[in-house]
Amino acid sequence: DVPITVYGSTFYFYRFGATVCLPVTSFSSEYMVTTYPSVLKSGVWYQSEFIVVAGDQPCDITITPSANTEGGVTAGTPVSVHLDPNEVYMVQAATGSTTDLTGTTVVADNGTDKFAVYNGHVWLYLGTCGNQNADPVFEQCYPTQSWGLAHILMLTEEQNENYYRVIAKEDGTTFSVDGVGTGPVLNTGDVYDGSFATANECILIESNKP
Repeated sequence: DVPITVYGSTFYFYRFGATVCLPVTSFSSEYMVTTYPSVLKSGVWYQSEFIVVAGDQPCDITITPSANTEGGVTAGTPVSVHLDPNEVYMVQAATGSTTDLTGTTVVADNGTDKFAVYNGHVWLYLGTCGNQNADPVFEQCYPTQSWGLAHILMLTEEQNENYYRVIAKEDGTTFSVDGVGTGPVLNTGDVYDGSFATANECILIESNKP
């Protein structure tokens, strides 16, 4: 009966990813996936992906992918899924292009069933890492109801480049970085990719909508 904190990790040789695991009391009924595009490395496609995890109760959900999936579902086509307690459902992007599942929505059909979503990527590299090094992406997704209007990004130690993504929950979203208007107007599920240099210890991103 004593509170604890939990994190999960995935690793293979030099590859590593980790996430804080949110308590089951934070499970919610609506999520938007945030990941990165699939990448081609040495002739092999490494995919954008995510999983849905049911809690201790069954749930009925609708997944609307933002891109074509490996299972043959076309972008924008809703898919109904029933999950029994503790069951897991995975979705991977279709291979053959830089498909990105960011912006995919996962919503409980009755608006009340609770479940978790984990954002993921099989093997991803960014920026000057180029085609040399890559790691899996593994992160528990925060429910859309927890999204906010102001976020602080901290510098990663000993990294020359620090990348971030801004994903809009609603149409007509605008945002600024350290008070300077940045990027285009974003609609639901749209993504803006940005970076900041080591000269900045942190940046503040503010928006008019979550």
